[in-house]
Amino acid sequence: MTLAMRFEDTCAVVVSYRYPYAELAELLRTLAASLGHVILVDNNVPADAADLPDLQAACPAVEVVANGDNLGLSKALNEGLRRALARGFQWMLLFDQDSRPGDDMIPALMRVRDGLRAAEPPVAAIGPAICDDRMRTPLPFIRFAGGRVIKRYPVPGEPGTIDADMLITSGCLIDASVLRRHGLMDERLFIDNIDLEWSFRVRAAGFRLVGVPGAVLAHRLGERVRSVPGTNRNILVHGPLRQYHIMRNRILMYWRPYVPLSWKIADVPRLLFKLVYFPLMVSPRGENLKKMLMGVWAGIRDRRLPPGY
Repeated sequence: MTLAMRFEDTCAVVVSYRYPYAELAELLRTLAASLGHVILVDNNVPADAADLPDLQAACPAVEVVANGDNLGLSKALNEGLRRALARGFQWMLLFDQDSRPGDDMIPALMRVRDGLRAAEPPVAAIGPAICDDRMRTPLPFIRFAGGRVIKRYPVPGEPGTIDADMLITSGCLIDASVLRRHGLMDERLFIDNIDLEWSFRVRAAGFRLVGVPGAVLAHRLGERVRSVPGTNRNILVHGPLRQYHIMRNRILMYWRPYVPLSWKIADVPRLLFKLVYFPLMVSPRGENLKKMLMGVWAGIRDRRLPPGY
């Protein structure tokens, strides 16, 4: 990363949970060298946070918020965002703990941001190309239309931008004014589909989401990747508790009027496939089935909209 370039109007928010602090320090130092401020929200219980003082000593420029418990990704993100908004930062850059920005990722996002300041429709957020080293290709930028998922696979480093209907949380650069007007992350979702829900909310409000192939982020999704027999597809594998949240949160979004119908139509077969595939093919099979059915039922019962909608 070009260390001479600093973006003082931008604050990074990083959430940590059960991740080695020594490895996290590398990310925090990189961000602190380039941005106006860095906030780490730590969701570890005290027994897992014994080395947190060492991290604070190694990264004195980083503001650390120690929750002392796992309050969920969405609530932790919001804690950091509220602090950054109170400090008056104009842009927020979100990171998962295991993400690593490429050398030019942050400057590339900022160049696109500066070039789109007067764009119409206005831009709510800008995201990098996500590269998971277990995948054959970078993750696609996605649009939804006519009940179909339209995938545009970026070539890392290519010029230009790609419009998308959703951006992944990690590496996402968000306009603070959009957060003030249209809300933070939905804390009831706890961990999964947080970025999807927020993306749909701001898209429904008339904003653009823009992907930048020239900005590259190394990031792993899911606990592991598994190939689907008889296809060239990979599927992300999560544990049973995560399967509960995935199922519940996707059902919750089916009820919401601002979520595009095209996504709902495209997602139902995907949800049904996972509801069959994981209990049959992925261990622990019985626990997967139990948690997934619990998630479906919880999503059916709770139709509330996010606060302020």
